[in-house]
Amino acid sequence: DFDKVCGRPEFAIKIDVPDETMVERILKRAETSGRADDNEETAKKRLSTYHQQTEPTIAQLELEGVPIYQLDGRKSPDEVWADLVEQCPLIGTRV
Repeated sequence: DFDKVCGRPEFAIKIDVPDETMVERILKRAETSGRADDNEETAKKRLSTYHQQTEPTIAQLELEGVPIYQLDGRKSPDEVWADLVEQCPLIGTRV
């Protein structure tokens, strides 16, 4: 049981990015990464796994009253970080 091993989470962070954008980013990374798994087929499998496993976890956390901070991941990494610091008091006080 997660709570017994790790304790109850104080919050969760969900960075929303459309699947199409994620595939584009992975294919762009493939141009320089040298990773054999940076291809469209593998990217779509990863996204499928994400939707099957992570979305139910987020839903359960919401049911349990754990704050979920949702961020727009289409933005630049610096903008996403700024949004996180602004929206999530627990992060903002630790930076």
